[in-house]
Amino acid sequence: MKPSKYNYIIPLDDRTAFFNGISEVFFIVPNNRVQIYQEILENPNLYVEDFQVFISAMKNGGFILEQNEDEHDHLMKKYHSIRRSSELFIMVLPTYECNLRCWYCIQKHEGLGITTEVFENLKQFADKHLDQTQIKTCTLSWFGGEPIMQYNEVLEYTRFVQKLCNERGIIMRTSITTNATLLSKERIDALTSIGEVSFQISIDGPKKMHDKVKRLNNESAYDKVLSLTNYMAKKIHVTLRFNYTQKTLQPHTILSELAERIEPESRKNINFLIYKVWQEKKENIDQTKVTELFNGAAKLGFTPRLAETNLCYADYENFFCVFPNGRMAKCDNHGIHTAPGQLMPNGKINWPKGLGYDIPPIELPNNECTTCKYLPCCWGPCPSKRETMLAQDSYIHCFMPDRESEMQNNIRHNILNRIMLEKQEKSLSDLPDEAQNIHS
Repeated sequence: MKPSKYNYIIPLDDRTAFFNGISEVFFIVPNNRVQIYQEILENPNLYVEDFQVFISAMKNGGFILEQNEDEHDHLMKKYHSIRRSSELFIMVLPTYECNLRCWYCIQKHEGLGITTEVFENLKQFADKHLDQTQIKTCTLSWFGGEPIMQYNEVLEYTRFVQKLCNERGIIMRTSITTNATLLSKERIDALTSIGEVSFQISIDGPKKMHDKVKRLNNESAYDKVLSLTNYMAKKIHVTLRFNYTQKTLQPHTILSELAERIEPESRKNINFLIYKVWQEKKENIDQTKVTELFNGAAKLGFTPRLAETNLCYADYENFFCVFPNGRMAKCDNHGIHTAPGQLMPNGKINWPKGLGYDIPPIELPNNECTTCKYLPCCWGPCPSKRETMLAQDSYIHCFMPDRESEMQNNIRHNILNRIMLEKQEKSLSDLPDEAQNIHS
């Protein structure tokens, strides 16, 4: 027997987690027992007779392999499964315009909305791609800009794709990323009547700070957005994304204001995503406040989530991003005028030859990712970063300034999220009785 190459030891304050990157199985032990468990995992042959049940559990969890077992096969199997080959992903940016000007937004907003011609081509695209026999699920994502500025098109196209899916027996899900200031109860009712629809809505701190970032003329954007969030979460799933900085990370104020505005009935349908604004330096953040906010949100009945890195959705096998001018890409980080593909009237995509960034690192030769111990937890840089790397260096390299710290933190978030969601059916937190003998 031999240990997996993808075992990680992750500190969790007063306890420590052992996590396997391929299986994503984990178990948690007291800090004073870490060295004992580490010794057994690294040298399983020495302990197999005394701890047979524990060794068996570790083999089932992927921590220990047979000597002749090829772990690369397991890695590739996981990779192909998470690329979701049976799912069609259509991300549509119906406009590059926005009614707000959030300081952290990376987009250069243009007064450009989807044209009638592009809209009709988009219908042909859905009809054509949903006819593929391997497609069992369709995810339609509305992004922007602010997609609700093109509300009529959002409503019409969602209905159109839902009808196609119904005719073909395909499961459809729709997600809408919006600042919610252009929504109303009537619009929410119309959109949610179509099928399985969810929303992602952002807040930017306590009310006073949020309303300085998202300004409305005659009312509080904070009050309006949370009132609508409370309304929609009574019947559908909502992700409330808190974009925090050092200044806006005020757990007590945020939690008390959310408790005042979101009823307990609605909180159970709200994922509270705690997400650092990318411009804020990690070292400026007081992590105890993040923990306080995470735990406090859970006590209120929300489902808190910490940001994780994994395979970028742009690397899903059938992911396509459509810009309002009909340009297409495998990544929404492209500029609206530089996206390499073009949506054609027959629903096909005209791609230029020789694209390399659309090939995931695991399939590319001569790149750093394939030898990285964190590959199954990261899968390398996203397509946009890969494109830049290939153009400049003809080589894929790590994009993280501090890989060890960032990946350890990412795995920690994965574990905490799963514990909070009570998705521990694959975990080994409750070790077999025999394993407890290790403590002595």
